[in-house]
Amino acid sequence: MSWISTFLSSFYIAASPVLMPAISTIHNYFPFKTFFKIKIRLYNSNVKSVLLYGCETWKATPGAIKKVQTFMYEGIQRIKCHDRVRNEEVWRRTQQKPAEEEIGMRRWRWIGHSLRKPYDNITRQALQ
Repeated sequence: MSWISTFLSSFYIAASPVLMPAISTIHNYFPFKTFFKIKIRLYNSNVKSVLLYGCETWKATPGAIKKVQTFMYEGIQRIKCHDRVRNEEVWRRTQQKPAEEEIGMRRWRWIGHSLRKPYDNITRQALQ
């Protein structure tokens, strides 16, 4: 059973037995690449945005970044700690950036927004 079948079947556990063969035949009509692109888009919009919410103000310790990166690996491709997949291969397959780079980009973007605010803004005063 593929990930889309598992995903859909989790919502329709109490559904009729006719539904599962219909879900399993969906791969005859759509290629895997299409589902993977949809999965990445859903991951970026729903999971990654919530995971990295407020990361601009986090204390970026190596342990915290490693935990975020591990969660991202498990969320994108269900890569567990005992699997041997190089980081570069995961980033290439999923067209993602490492967590450290993503957090750094968000921090710089937030600093830019804060510096464009008026001088009497509390965020701008905290940066000075």
